[in-house]
Amino acid sequence: MPLPAARHPSWLRPSRLLAGGLLAAALLPAAAEAVPTYSRQVLVQNLLNPRGLTLDPDGHLLVVEGGAGGLTPSTCTVPGAPPEPATGLRCWGKTGVLGRFNAVDSSCQRLWSGLDSIARGENALSPVAGLQDVAFRADGSLLGVFGFRGNPATRPAGTLFAKMECVDYANPGSAPVPLADLGAFETANPSHTPPFSNPFALAWHNGQSFITDAGSNRLLKVDDASNSVELLENLPLETPVNVPGLGDMPGEGVPTALAVHGDGTVFYTQLPGFPFTSGSASIFQSDGSPGSAITLTDGFTNVMDMALGA
Repeated sequence: MPLPAARHPSWLRPSRLLAGGLLAAALLPAAAEAVPTYSRQVLVQNLLNPRGLTLDPDGHLLVVEGGAGGLTPSTCTVPGAPPEPATGLRCWGKTGVLGRFNAVDSSCQRLWSGLDSIARGENALSPVAGLQDVAFRADGSLLGVFGFRGNPATRPAGTLFAKMECVDYANPGSAPVPLADLGAFETANPSHTPPFSNPFALAWHNGQSFITDAGSNRLLKVDDASNSVELLENLPLETPVNVPGLGDMPGEGVPTALAVHGDGTVFYTQLPGFPFTSGSASIFQSDGSPGSAITLTDGFTNVMDMALGA
């Protein structure tokens, strides 16, 4: 059955933090055998707010770095995002990076640098919004989504915040080309008052891009042919929880990770928002058409990433 619409701003917007390890949602059978042991190895370090990961056609690992916003007080000109007051200015600059790790020689190359990034303070580590996720199309071109965590009307002119863009992957450093203005869609079809947008995860399949917007709490679709934006789902409001000293907190269903099966089934995850009630997060599936999402499984608390296995 369709998911009910969200109406209140989230108290916390998600960041996909990979520096400390990966968080996976594993759907295991009830009678699962002993949990296997794993080893880990540091591949790349000293990343600046790492976000999405993907593999390129040659099997090299792409790493998205959200950046650190602006580096000086003079860059702090963007009104604050809820729950901060508008007078709590945010700082924006060109500190985002897209890097490529080569497992053959363990090298990491910055393919694109100087990408738009915005943060709560100058040279900030968190919270930051910038390039959030990337995905390849069948023709080898590379798509990306930029977050914003705020009202699209306050975006600095000429930036890629709250937009989906495309780059020529064969020409590192080439200028990104904006394809779809996700922030403008939120402004024209607001989920909140004022509008709020923070595109977060991206997946491409068969001529269509699927995007979770962790600001508007929506699942969106962009068609390759027209670059038009379509609303597929609003995530549901959670049952308000009483927090001592704060009263009832209307936790929201905030969409996070995305994965698309070869048959076109879309899976996406949820962070339930403050106060993060245990067991209140779910994984949903959709056939890619509006209002088709159902709850696949629930009982999680904060699901931030996932991948489909064989």
